[in-house]
Amino acid sequence: MTRRWAMSLIIWMSLAGWVGAGEAGSVQGRVLTADGRPADDATVRVVQSGRQVPVGSDGTFRLEGLPPGTYLVEAVSPRWGRAVRSVTVKAGETSSVELVVSHLLGAAEVVVTAAPQPRTAFEAYPPTRVVAGPELDLRLQASLGETLAGEVGVHSTYFGPAASQPVIRGLGGERVLVLEDGLGTGDLYAVTPDSAVSVEPLSLERAEIVRGPTALLYGGGAIGGVVHATSEAIPSVLPTRILSGSLRLLGSSGPKERGGSADLTGRIAARWAWQAGFLKRVTGDYAVPGGRLPNSAVEAQQGRLGVAYRTDPLAVGLAVSGLRSDYGVPGTPDRIEMEKARLHFRLEARPASGLTQGLRLLGGYTDYRHREAEEVGEEEDEEEEGGTRFTNREWQARLEWLHRPVGPLTGALGMQVTQKRFQTTGPEAFLPRSVTRQWAVFLMEEVPTPRVRFQFGLRYERQTAEDLDRSVRRSFQGLSASAGALWPLFKDLYLALWATRSVRSPTVEELFADGPDPPARVFLVGRSDLTQEVSTSVDLSLRKAEGRLQVELNGFVYWFSDYVYAAPTGQVRASFPVARFMQGPARFIGGETRVALDLSRRPEARWTLIGWADAVRAELRPTGEPVPRVPPLRFGARLAYRGRSAWGSLEVFRVTAQRRVAPHETTTPGYTMVHAAVGYRFFQGRVVHDVLLRGTNLLDETARNHLSFLKDVAPLPGRSFSLMYRVTF
Repeated sequence: MTRRWAMSLIIWMSLAGWVGAGEAGSVQGRVLTADGRPADDATVRVVQSGRQVPVGSDGTFRLEGLPPGTYLVEAVSPRWGRAVRSVTVKAGETSSVELVVSHLLGAAEVVVTAAPQPRTAFEAYPPTRVVAGPELDLRLQASLGETLAGEVGVHSTYFGPAASQPVIRGLGGERVLVLEDGLGTGDLYAVTPDSAVSVEPLSLERAEIVRGPTALLYGGGAIGGVVHATSEAIPSVLPTRILSGSLRLLGSSGPKERGGSADLTGRIAARWAWQAGFLKRVTGDYAVPGGRLPNSAVEAQQGRLGVAYRTDPLAVGLAVSGLRSDYGVPGTPDRIEMEKARLHFRLEARPASGLTQGLRLLGGYTDYRHREAEEVGEEEDEEEEGGTRFTNREWQARLEWLHRPVGPLTGALGMQVTQKRFQTTGPEAFLPRSVTRQWAVFLMEEVPTPRVRFQFGLRYERQTAEDLDRSVRRSFQGLSASAGALWPLFKDLYLALWATRSVRSPTVEELFADGPDPPARVFLVGRSDLTQEVSTSVDLSLRKAEGRLQVELNGFVYWFSDYVYAAPTGQVRASFPVARFMQGPARFIGGETRVALDLSRRPEARWTLIGWADAVRAELRPTGEPVPRVPPLRFGARLAYRGRSAWGSLEVFRVTAQRRVAPHETTTPGYTMVHAAVGYRFFQGRVVHDVLLRGTNLLDETARNHLSFLKDVAPLPGRSFSLMYRVTF
């Protein structure tokens, strides 16, 4: 009954947006370089609607037929960089804006899309980091977790090069939600530590790391935050040319990597767009100090195809993709063969008048499976191969309704439905057949005032987890809430404070596990009587967004009343130590800082010095016993150069030793990493060529990740040099 009422309310309110016909407005302006010349190769788009136009030879542009409202207008120039400005459009009027593009290293010019309304990263309430463009190329690794592990506050589990999962502020698994183009990935990264996040970094356009109130849009259990990986499988804009795209080749010495990707985008007639992509990556065993890491080779390939029809005010698109990855589990003879097929649908509407500002419907189906087995000889038939098989078939749908201002309120209301059918078979099957059903309604609203901007969110979530083998069913429901405020203290200085109450339902693994998990080297025992995990958090952030000095200081504390964790019992079953899921009070407290100082701001030569640090301390209450696998203190510095054609960086960071450990957990020594990179861009007409040379772990340091179950047998990769070439046309 509640679900039908919520859906009816959203549909009724959204239909209210097509009442009446309002007069549209326009935006005109110029795109200039930092030294005042026209950026004649730039493209300008309205972020909210996806409308896009090229600039003229004098850098001018004009966008017509925009409904009244406030928009982010973004200019992107392959030669000169990018810029984003907020523009208010009034009915029957033309608004003017000047966009000065540059290759900024800060986040102020990056659009955040994992929110009801796009905005720049520094205008977002919680600390939000965006990895895109050259920064993404610089950090590219074989897994999403390792690609993002260099970001402030983000670590990885490092279960070998291919199966590293992101950890935010010491929280991982189900407490960090990974999205792929707005929907869940549909894989099992939160169930078993050797399951890879099924997002291939080589296919990404950008990755956003979001914390705070916005996370409630996607899940009450996303206590650590949300990682939103975007690949543009469904075209979000109408291309200005019939055919465009990029080709990329890469290789590296450490893992003997060879790989490449092709991404093509085209336009058919006036309203149709298509996008296609293919990639392949092959590595040998990774080099580590003193030799190579056995059984660490990776082979992955992916293909995707998407089409979209766009008009005013409607856009509809469909994409299909397939991913196959074959990777080893270091320290064991096991290899994992993973396959994933995904169908993704998106419908967007933006009426010109009425209460509805936008309506977005996302839907998807994922068929995921992987097999864990020891390597077999070529003479053995595949049907005779053993191993444990995992399958997950997942349906997802979410509806978001964005409304125009109602008094002081602007925001979004939505509903989300998910169903997962999970099954595991084989000698090491430690989980039963299960079905998990979840539905939720959510609300996110903002109240701007002359001195402060307030935001609050609510999410009601209901989940049912059913053990089909033992006919056991558990149902949970809970209300999560968040509230925050953003104060612009000066022109470019912001203070943000917010508090969040999150309710996370136990997972199938936590409820029903009963068997050995060899990759984790543990015999897991679930508890069907677990209650919901409730946390209360407070975050304080101070950010200076512009100018020669940019600063971001974040402090946080999380209080858990029913923190779920796997506690060793001291027993041994099937040759593995037994760990049983338990609950109890816990506290996580920590901070993050990032300071960037422009040593030189000349357009032809920009030097920036960046310093950063992060730390978290987690303990069970009231005993003060440490929570297992908490990341240690890290700090580092990076010197970056950006010229008109060349760019480069030198980074040094220190990961301190972790000696504050839980019972049955061992300490981990610290290590120092040195990375360097140099890139060069040159042009042939409108064709852009990029060359990037990277060196990682230049000291060939023996480094072990404290968060990894395999830290004693699988050190981090040793010294490696990689070369990437990309041509964009």
